[in-house]
Formats: sequence, structure tokens, C-alpha cells
Amino acid sequence: MEAFKKGLQLEPSNAQMKQSLEESEKQHKWEQEQKKREEAAQEHIKKLQKFFEGDVLGRCRLMDEVKHLISDVEFVKLVSEIQDDPKKLQTHLSNEKILSYVQVASQYEHLSKMTDKERAELYLKQEEARLRAEKAEEEHRDRRRREEKQRKEEEEKRRKAEEEAKLSPIQKEALHLKQQGNTFYEKKEFDKALDLYQQASQKDPSNIVYLNNIAAVYMSQQNYDKCIEVCLKAEEVGREHRAPFQTIGIAIQRLGKAYVKKEDYESAINAFKRASIDHRDPETLKLLRETEKKFEDKKIKEYINPELSIKAKEEGNEFFKNKKYPEAVERYTEAIKRDPTNHVLYTNRASAYTKLKAYSEALKDCDKCIEMNPSFIKAYLRKGAVYAATQQYQKCFEVYSKALEYDPNNAEVMEEMRNVEQKLSSQPVDPEQVKRNFEKDPELQRLLSDPGISQVLAAIQNKQPYMHYLADPKIKEGLMKLAAAGLIRIA
Repeated sequence: MEAFKKGLQLEPSNAQMKQSLEESEKQHKWEQEQKKREEAAQEHIKKLQKFFEGDVLGRCRLMDEVKHLISDVEFVKLVSEIQDDPKKLQTHLSNEKILSYVQVASQYEHLSKMTDKERAELYLKQEEARLRAEKAEEEHRDRRRREEKQRKEEEEKRRKAEEEAKLSPIQKEALHLKQQGNTFYEKKEFDKALDLYQQASQKDPSNIVYLNNIAAVYMSQQNYDKCIEVCLKAEEVGREHRAPFQTIGIAIQRLGKAYVKKEDYESAINAFKRASIDHRDPETLKLLRETEKKFEDKKIKEYINPELSIKAKEEGNEFFKNKKYPEAVERYTEAIKRDPTNHVLYTNRASAYTKLKAYSEALKDCDKCIEMNPSFIKAYLRKGAVYAATQQYQKCFEVYSKALEYDPNNAEVMEEMRNVEQKLSSQPVDPEQVKRNFEKDPELQRLLSDPGISQVLAAIQNKQPYMHYLADPKIKEGLMKLAAAGLIRIA
């Protein structure tokens, strides 16, 4: 074709033939480029096919980014198809999972060919790029925040200017007085601020905002009665003149705050609930929750009466003697409400709960009593009785051991410990349960490796005297824990 072109001379006037030749040349170039692209694509596919040779799933396990694909049925199926027919890779590259695996595998291969220094430099560059991106993003957010703040400020100025333009001369005077009052209020010169706010309200009595300002001053001066009076008036004026709900909500919220200061929690709760209807403000909802808690605490405090507590306890004791345990629980509960600081009452109720087999409730009462008075031995005895009733002898032994720390010679506790020892000696052993106990409890593992315990166990195994070792309370306690877990037997 080149030779033909050289041998052929076109007349300048023969434009059609010239155009045809140019188009033929363009087509030839396009075909050559297309052929190169196809060859490059085929070469690229051949390079990627090596990632599907051998154990692909094993390779995935080593790459955190794609190890989740190991259990993906679709991915495993596609990999199998590619391994059976490598030509299918080109088709399956459109699959997101296959493409993700190929990209990650390529990155790992690239990293594997790099020296440690090159990898370190790469990671450093990536970290620097990440930090730059984070910084740019933060700067972008800051700029957006500043722009948004400026936009809102300008919008607020424009709104105020528009509203002020609609005001009558008297209303403008009132607004000017309010602005002067704000200056004194910020300086905490409350008397001057109050005077100016009152003047503003007199000039524009239908404006709830000035009444809210007056109420704010009274609140700051701790004149809560006047604050309540003005807030109620503000709500009335606001509703009469269709003030914005948010402005009315502010008045009622402040009303609730004043009631809280006077410890009139019931009125405060009512006010906060009404305020949240007019304006769903998170601060109002928070105040409502806090006030409800204070009101509940106040009711509990007001209900306290030690004399009536003693009476309820005696009634509970009588029911307990007559085996009327539900009634006993009810009277002990009343006694606790009347005097929640009396730790003894919790052990009384724990005894009744135990009789009713309400073991979890009994344990809670025992723990509460111990928390209030750690040296009260009866609480440990009650708690031990619960564990004994549920055949949890290891926990039973631990409770009694704790009691002996406070009263080492307590005869009742020592007697209960002997009962626990007898239970442990006659308790059948489940080898599988013993194994589970040992594997789950690091304390048991520690005890078996303790030199003192090991010495005793060796003496027992060799039929040597060992009773003198039991004079050490720690060794005896350790042996009992091992026995309770079924790891040793007590003869």
C-alpha cells in the first residue's frame, strides 16, 4: 500500500480520492492500535492467571483483606471454574469478589519483590498521604462549618433587620431597651437589666420575649416565686398572641427550673412535660429525667420511718414463724422501704426468699447486706445456706471462709464448714465436669501448682502424715476449693 501511494500522484483537484486515501490510512492505524490493545490485554490476563494456580484459598488465608472470601460459596465456585478453564478469567473479572482478590494479590506480589527499605519508604509515603488527606478533609470540614456559621449569622441578621423594619416606633423603642438590658445582664448587673426589661415589656406588652428576659433575671437573683409568676404570665401572653412554640417552650422550661429550685418536683415535672410538647428540646427532656429521679428519691426519703420499719419487721417475723413466706417477704420489703439503711432487714428477707426457693433474690439481699456491713456474719450464713440449697459447695465454702476472716472462732460458721466438708466427701464425681471446672478456672490451676498444696498432696499420695499442714488456713482453704471442684477427695 505504501508503494502504491508513492507511485500514485493525486491531482490537487481530485479531493474525493484524497479523502478516501486518508480514511483508509486512519482505519489501518486504528486496527494496529486495537491489535496492540488486545495483545496487551491478553498479556495482562496471562499474568493474572498465575494468581489462580495452586491453592488459592490458602493464599487468601495469608491476606487479611480477602480472607473472608474463603467461606464465600460464589467465590470458591468461580475460582474452580477459572482453574478448569483459565480463559474464563477474562469473563469473571467483572465479578467484584474475583476482582478484589486479584487486586490484593497483585499488591502483595508487588510488595514481596521490594526490599525492606523500599517497603518502609512505601509505607511512609502511604502514611504521609493518609495524613495529608485527613488534614485536607478536616480543613474542608472546618471551612464548611465556618461558612455555615457565617451563613446562619447573616441569615439571622437579615431576619432581625426584616422584623425590625416591620416594628412600630414604640416596638422599636422596646427592642432598644431590651438590647440595653442584655448588656447589663451579661455584666451580671441584674437590677439595671430588670428595670430595662420591664420598661420594654410595658411598651410592648404582647411580646413574650421581654417577659422571658424578666424571668431570667429573677432566676439569676434566686427569686423563684417571682420567676414562676412571670413565666406563667409569659405562657399566657405567648399563647394569646400566637408566639412561636419555641419561645413559649423556653418560658415553660424556665418555669420548671424554678419549681426544681423550690423542690416542688411534681410541678416541675408537669412543666417540663408541657414544655417538651411546645418545643422538643433535648435539654428539656434531660431536665425531665433528672427531676423525675429527684422526685422519686424525695418520695423514698419522705417514706422513711424507723418506728414503722420495726413494726413491719416484727409483722414479717410473725409471718415467717407461721411459714407464711410470701407475706413475710412483703412485710420485710415494707420494713426496708421504711428504713433502707438497716442492713439486718436484708438478711431477714433473704431467709424468706430462700424458703420460697427464690435463690437469686436471696443472694442479692445477702450481697446488699454484706456491702452495707461486711462484718455482719449472719449475712454470710444466709448466703452460704443459699449455695448449700443449690449444691454449690465450692461457693458455699468460699463464703464461710470469708466470714471467718472477720470472726475466726465463730462456732456457727465452723459447724457449717464441717457440714460442707461432709457433703464434699460424699458428693459423686463426674470426671467430665471436673475437667471442665479445671479448664475454666485459673484459680484451680494456680492452686495445683502452689508449692504448699503440692507438698500436702504428695504427703497424702504417699500415705504420710499431712494433718499438721492444715493448721495453715490458706492451705486448708485451697484444699477445700480443690475438693469442691472434684479434683481431690476429702476422707
